[in-house]
Amino acid sequence: AYLPTVLPGCTGILAAVLVGVGEDALALGLVARVLVHAPEETALVAARTRFEARLQAWEFDVQDAAAWASAAESRLVVLEADPRTAARARQLADQILEQLQATELALHSDYLDAGLRQRLSRLGIAIDQLLTGGGDVAVVASEVDWVRRHHGADERTGAIAVMALRLARWIGTDVRAGDGLKAAGACYVNDYSYADWARTDLRHGAGEQSLDNALQRLAERADSAREEQERAFAQHLASWAAHAATDDSLLGVEHVLGRIVAPLARQAPVLVVVLDG
Repeated sequence: AYLPTVLPGCTGILAAVLVGVGEDALALGLVARVLVHAPEETALVAARTRFEARLQAWEFDVQDAAAWASAAESRLVVLEADPRTAARARQLADQILEQLQATELALHSDYLDAGLRQRLSRLGIAIDQLLTGGGDVAVVASEVDWVRRHHGADERTGAIAVMALRLARWIGTDVRAGDGLKAAGACYVNDYSYADWARTDLRHGAGEQSLDNALQRLAERADSAREEQERAFAQHLASWAAHAATDDSLLGVEHVLGRIVAPLARQAPVLVVVLDG
């Protein structure tokens, strides 16, 4: 009765040792997090019962399981210095959760690989619902936060999720350039160019099929919006070309050397790079 007070979470670990699976204590602790945080429902109750049976005499206690889970997650963070060992622990945890017939609950873990895959899939579903008119951008934002919170989400995955959210918001706004070529150019610099960056980058996907499909559809929706904006820009350009008036805020390429480069070159050496698209 003394040990659990001193060392919260130790009863489950001791039970694992007593039944001969002490080496699985780390993976079992990662699974315990799912069984603590998942919503109360039939699948959770059944999974907890199977978890108890796996440890035989151990009775599932939420507080003790939460402490075990916290210890396991802390240990896993330390093990990230040894990626192969950490990966084996996560894979074993995924297998145990599957044996408990509770794989669908993995998304409640910030560490399990299956949890990240499920969160990415949920983000794809939220994006699709938004595109079909049955969703809300706030739901997409919530799913993005959930993806970014997962410790397995690398910088690229997090960036893709945030970019998808921003493009989804952009599609829902009506950004129009003002009259004239100057206003259209400024609008491209300040707004449309970011949409072009996003719709290009998102096509590379995030490595989860359902999300990648949703990102493709999101980019295609942005394509349609940008085509309309490009037509408007072309009309402004045609109108401007009739007189082609320039000033300091709208230069022709033939004026760059005289108005921009030469004054700079008087102060220091300048390298001019010309890109012909």
